[in-house]
Amino acid sequence: MRLLRFIYKKGVGALFWLAVMLAFDSPFICILTLIAAAIHECGHIIAARALGRGDTGAPRATLDGFKIDTGATMSYRDEAIIAAAGPFCNLLTALVSLPFCHSGYALTFLLINLLSAISNLLPLTSYDGGRIIGALLRSRLDEHRAASVTDAISLALSFLLSLLTLMLIMYLGEGYWLFGMFFAIFLREILKKH
Repeated sequence: MRLLRFIYKKGVGALFWLAVMLAFDSPFICILTLIAAAIHECGHIIAARALGRGDTGAPRATLDGFKIDTGATMSYRDEAIIAAAGPFCNLLTALVSLPFCHSGYALTFLLINLLSAISNLLPLTSYDGGRIIGALLRSRLDEHRAASVTDAISLALSFLLSLLTLMLIMYLGEGYWLFGMFFAIFLREILKKH
């Protein structure tokens, strides 16, 4: 278990995302995905700075995506706002891309931003949706209970998504990187318990 934790924390995230980017069939989809990820992280940084958290560092790669550090303590409201800002920026970008959808690139960019917003709102503990739910629960429950509920939701959902992506692989022969991502989250949730 210690070895798995060590590997997880020491750069596997960056290697995983490099492999994901290399898995794209088309370089332009990879580039558009990286642009959408940058827009997403800029949303978090802008919201953090607007709320007086100017100490955000550069985004770092993890198995779940890219993360920014907004400091140790903040209000539940600020945490929820900062978490929601990334998906909001992706939705806003998709909306702005709408008039230009006569181009295949613009339509692809719109869909990538839309999928980025939706997937980041999943209630997984390391995703923005999990952070929003966690902040809401911590404002109503004690810290331990709120963490238990969010961990249970994340464990169940990551297990379900791992199974669904296995079915996708069986039927379409596609989705290996999706399975890897959700299975890594599932493993992390299990490792938290030990």
